[in-house]
Amino acid sequence: MGSDAAATTAPSAREQARARRRRAEEKDRGHRYEYMDPEPSTMASDQRSGPLGFAGTMPQPAQATAAGLVTLPGDGFGDAPSVPMVPGSWDAEPE
Repeated sequence: MGSDAAATTAPSAREQARARRRRAEEKDRGHRYEYMDPEPSTMASDQRSGPLGFAGTMPQPAQATAAGLVTLPGDGFGDAPSVPMVPGSWDAEPE
């Protein structure tokens, strides 16, 4: 009678595997809240970056407008301006 009682109370291999999986899932939920920073460690700067442009060029604030930005006439095909849309500081004459 003692062996029958022990056999009915001992968990089966399937139940043991299920219990191991349950314990493993309880340990690691994948949320990782312990690594979150409540406040950002960096802040946005209140200083300006200055004028930006193409690499190797000097900023020319007086000529910051683009040349060739004109309103196209609506009277036909081919009446578009012939000036390409480049910055006004670029030389229009070919070298």
